[in-house]
Amino acid sequence: MKPLVYGGLDDSVFQAADLARVLGQSFRIGDDHWDRFSALVGTANFRIVCQEGQLLGGLGIYPMGQWFGEQSVPTWGVAAVGVDPVARGRGVGGALMSGVLHEARQAGIPLSTLYPSTTSFYRRSGYEVAGSRIRYSMRISDIGIRDRSLAVLTIDPNNFDALRAIYADDAVSTSGKLDRSDAIWQRVVASRGHGRVYGYLIGSVDEPAGYVIFSQAEADDVVQSYDLHVRDFIALNADACRTIWSLIADHASMGHQVHWYGPAVDPLQTLLPQQKAMSGWRLRWMLRIVDVVGALEARGYNPAWRGALTFTVSDPVIPENSGTWTLSVADGSGRVRRGGKGGLGLSIQGLGCLYSGLHDAQTLIGLGLVTGEQQALRAACLAFAGPEPWMPDMF
Repeated sequence: MKPLVYGGLDDSVFQAADLARVLGQSFRIGDDHWDRFSALVGTANFRIVCQEGQLLGGLGIYPMGQWFGEQSVPTWGVAAVGVDPVARGRGVGGALMSGVLHEARQAGIPLSTLYPSTTSFYRRSGYEVAGSRIRYSMRISDIGIRDRSLAVLTIDPNNFDALRAIYADDAVSTSGKLDRSDAIWQRVVASRGHGRVYGYLIGSVDEPAGYVIFSQAEADDVVQSYDLHVRDFIALNADACRTIWSLIADHASMGHQVHWYGPAVDPLQTLLPQQKAMSGWRLRWMLRIVDVVGALEARGYNPAWRGALTFTVSDPVIPENSGTWTLSVADGSGRVRRGGKGGLGLSIQGLGCLYSGLHDAQTLIGLGLVTGEQQALRAACLAFAGPEPWMPDMF
């Protein structure tokens, strides 16, 4: 059988049409949505696998960053991995993932992130569950906050350049939030069938304290009512949080429910007078360490911990990551050298889970993803300590 060939799209109209057909069928993407999606990703960011000139599968890449330890770590967000039905079971998906991971490493990208359609498939490529995206809902009439201590200014949400600094002020203190590219920002403000998207700045232009972006959609089973779908909700202090909740509560005369995204322990709900919010569906995103040295040196660490930690890593897909490494941490920064003794033994999947902070080293021992001596486990728990990893974005 002829080899599977990984690469980018050429200038052929026929090849682009084949990609649209394969991914459109894989994800039930209509022609109109495909045009928007392909423009968002950009032709240069699609990758395909062919055999004897026939396109058998493809994916899209979102180059961006992801915040860990108050540092933005470069990552490639992988999206829309699809294989032609006639070619499934022939290793096309594996060839796509192997190709994009080796390309990312060669380009100096230390991480890859994705939302899996099937977790087991991506685990075979070295990804592991690393964080959450949880949707919350509550009746707007149950918000119970009327506090307009800060000004509310109408803004054009498509002018997201004005919002970047506010978003970064919040994201830097989180784990897992994206350092958004223009394409991700455009996803935030896109209509997506919900009509007009509204944006409001909290505070003043010179001293912003937050913002909220939302759209409206017809409420299910409620006549002459609508739901608010929050795209982004940033509150840099308590006054901004109460002001945003009040702005949403002001829609109660016609609004039925508000929906938003948050972590499992959602700080936005702390100021609500009653526990009325309900969590709905959640998605777990997955992380892949593409370059052990690059990834460990790019993120930040608990500034209260100083010391050295040795890892023995197994990575059958990218053998350059395998072996023993020693991470030395001081003042919140890490440096990595080859070699060392003792420490932790873990797969590349286990390292990804530890890296994001979804589970600490003690928990990973119980899951069979890490082995090691007690001293090294305690050190890993301290070094990688941080907030719960999550992101509001889908890609």
